[in-house]
Amino acid sequence: MDLIIVLGEAGKFWAKGAQLGEQSGSIHATNVEVGLVFNPTWTSAVVVVSEAFVRLPTWAQHKYAHSVLDIFRPSRLVLLDTYPAPTYISIEPTSILDAPIRYLTTTAGVDSKIVSVAFPGIKTLFFVPATFSRRGRCHSRRQT
Repeated sequence: MDLIIVLGEAGKFWAKGAQLGEQSGSIHATNVEVGLVFNPTWTSAVVVVSEAFVRLPTWAQHKYAHSVLDIFRPSRLVLLDTYPAPTYISIEPTSILDAPIRYLTTTAGVDSKIVSVAFPGIKTLFFVPATFSRRGRCHSRRQT
């Protein structure tokens, strides 16, 4: 099973145009709804829109992420979020609204459906994806 997780402001923006259909489930942390689960018709993947309306404290994020992966046990995974502004390297300070999009996947290449469904009419969208292994190794590669 494939899993697409979109996070925070980038996830909320992406989800608005992604034609996700009706919500099929939710993920809670300490009785607070943190993730919205969808099964859109345009993909066989499960889509989780996470932390779009509430932010988990940093200390809770690892356990939350581990639990989500443990529940779904995806064979392939895509993550879409923004680089945290304080960790993005730039000459000028970056506001959270200007932080670049981060696209991470366990397989190479940008899934064209993820791009075309969420951003209709845009022929080319630039991502700098990084593939990562189950052991946490990260490999960056530039693509358009």
